[in-house]
Amino acid sequence: MARGFTLPELLVVAFIMVMLTTLAVANYRTGEEQYLIRAEARRLAMEIQRVREMGISAREVESPTSGYPFVPQGGYGMHIEAGPPLVIFTFLDCNNNARFNPMGKPCIVGIDSFGEGDISKTVELDERVQVEDIQPGGFPLDIVFEPPDPTVSIRTGGGFQSEVNIILSLKADPSRKATITINSSGLVYVE
Repeated sequence: MARGFTLPELLVVAFIMVMLTTLAVANYRTGEEQYLIRAEARRLAMEIQRVREMGISAREVESPTSGYPFVPQGGYGMHIEAGPPLVIFTFLDCNNNARFNPMGKPCIVGIDSFGEGDISKTVELDERVQVEDIQPGGFPLDIVFEPPDPTVSIRTGGGFQSEVNIILSLKADPSRKATITINSSGLVYVE
């Protein structure tokens, strides 16, 4: 009697190995996509917290016109606009109106107008991730942290809010989501 495996036995083993590999790869891709959306949500939440810290510390910046340091009257903010393209950046609220003013203000930060990269920052999400919605109120979103308390102003397209949810999703699979919640106490967390 010969020892060894028959061809049907080898084919069955090979089929089982192919099926297990297919399942592992499919689960890996699902896990990778979920990781991506959560990582981008945490990264955006960290940027919002960085802006909050600048408001709490009443951080001084150098004026582009006079060269003297000052604390912006209205504090530090983050602006999110739907686009296309999606626009997310930090700004200084020099006129104390708790919103981003796009025209004619030397205090606008977004293209390193102050020369300090940690003050002026454009936030770019991974190209596979999108800001699906801002709830309640919709786009645009301005979050401003006014020193020294800091007082937190959250303004959406629907007006002032006490809490807002930024909903991120994958462009290829919008059912995969992560939510960043910001409230008027300055608490920022990812769900």
